[in-house]
Amino acid sequence: MVAVLVLECDGQDRGVMRDLLTAADVHEVTMVTTDHEALDRLSSRAGGAVVVCNTAHAGYHTSTVFFAAVAADARLTARHRYLLLSSSQAVMPEVLRRFLHRVNAAILPASLSAESVLTYVREAAQQLAPANAPATPSQMHQSPTVS
Repeated sequence: MVAVLVLECDGQDRGVMRDLLTAADVHEVTMVTTDHEALDRLSSRAGGAVVVCNTAHAGYHTSTVFFAAVAADARLTARHRYLLLSSSQAVMPEVLRRFLHRVNAAILPASLSAESVLTYVREAAQQLAPANAPATPSQMHQSPTVS
């Protein structure tokens, strides 16, 4: 079973994402609303998780703080895979882009279809390190690609 952590501030979007992931029946879904809660959950996980972060409503502040903390922690960077759903990539702050690059996060348009989101989650899950095993250098430098 794939563990997925969703960092989403908006309650309606959080519900849609939870329903989408649980309907696929292959995901252990954890929903969080703050960067601190996401970091706590990820730090306490023995195995890896796919992290889906959405910037559609909250702007980029929460995402920037979250990805700065992840980029500063080699274990979080190596253990988990990160997907950022962005509704406005054109105005994304350069500092956030640098953090996303450092953690090998895939930047995806927030307008993706439900099936496309599931595809990216599955691809990211295939790159997760096994529980209690350090990530290999090649795992640390892989991220799903956007066509």
